[in-house]
Amino acid sequence: MDLIYYYPSGSYGPSVVAKSLLNHLLSRKKKLPFEKIKLFVPIRDLEEMKEQFDDMEIITLKNINRKSKNCLIHIPVGPLIFPNSKFLLHLFAVFKRRKLILQEHGDTRTEMRIKWKYMHRLNLSYIPTYIFLPYLLKSADRLIVNSYWLSNLVRSKYGVKNEVVIPNAIDDFWFESVKENIELDGAPAIFYHGKLTPEKGIDILLKAFSKATNKHSKAKLYLAGGGSWKTYLRKLCAELGIKKNVMFLGHLEKEDIKVYLNNVDAAIYPSIWDNFPLAFMEAFSSANGPVYFSKAAGIYDFVVRDGYDLNAFEPTVNNVTEIIKDVIDGNYDEQIIKSQKEFAKGYTWDKVSSRYIKIYNDIVKARLHCEK
Repeated sequence: MDLIYYYPSGSYGPSVVAKSLLNHLLSRKKKLPFEKIKLFVPIRDLEEMKEQFDDMEIITLKNINRKSKNCLIHIPVGPLIFPNSKFLLHLFAVFKRRKLILQEHGDTRTEMRIKWKYMHRLNLSYIPTYIFLPYLLKSADRLIVNSYWLSNLVRSKYGVKNEVVIPNAIDDFWFESVKENIELDGAPAIFYHGKLTPEKGIDILLKAFSKATNKHSKAKLYLAGGGSWKTYLRKLCAELGIKKNVMFLGHLEKEDIKVYLNNVDAAIYPSIWDNFPLAFMEAFSSANGPVYFSKAAGIYDFVVRDGYDLNAFEPTVNNVTEIIKDVIDGNYDEQIIKSQKEFAKGYTWDKVSSRYIKIYNDIVKARLHCEK
């Protein structure tokens, strides 16, 4: 049996996960139950992918039928009804009855409701996915989700019964020491990185920062990332009178994010709804100050299950205000920094990729058993 692995072209969270996973699977080829690993890419990316993966077979919609007689198809980014190559590969797997693994990194319905509530905006192209999401998720032989919280959601809301929980993971890069230092204009300097979208709770962070720093104008808040809410958040800073104390850094490469994490006094992630965001793990592994994170993120399940007592909080303005006041006063246990890093070490790709290999083996063994 061969593995056909959908290779995404994006640079957002799920695509980063998909690309990192592939790299680690390729480094452990001998443990995989496949004769070949083939990459499925959009036709427009074919030549670029041939150069990037010159030792692998690259397939597209033009030759998928000839190249997939006995295969397992893995689409490692969320399902979406849209006339693109990913959706057509999904349809191909269903109609041709190929073994299929899907991954769900969030919940389209919840995300759409949040955007409507906070931005009064709907992406009309997502409406078909909103309607047919239960059928999409149940069409797979295995559905991989990144948290126990999301596992409960897809079971209770969509009737999924074949999901497997595998957490996201980070590269060893985030644990390596940083040689570069930067001088930050802030005492203290507080940091956030990730998407600037409603579910991330940045409005809560800004309102809390305004309340906590009313008499402490030296504090600075650094926001790294881009997103659909950036214009609103800038306007909110002006309304709150904190425009000069909030720095919008825009998109940063991972090397720069790591430098900031090494040099800020604290990092805060106040999501009102989230799954297993990589930003949290990157902060746990790299920050030299305390990392505060929302209990509304699915990653909190793993913190509790692993027996760690980290800086988790309910995402309210009052709670984040008290956190920022503690950071200003230096009122936190420095031992927490060591605990953050220890927790993060349990979620490297070297550890997590073995869970994918197990799923592959289980499906291949089941297929061989049926053929006998």
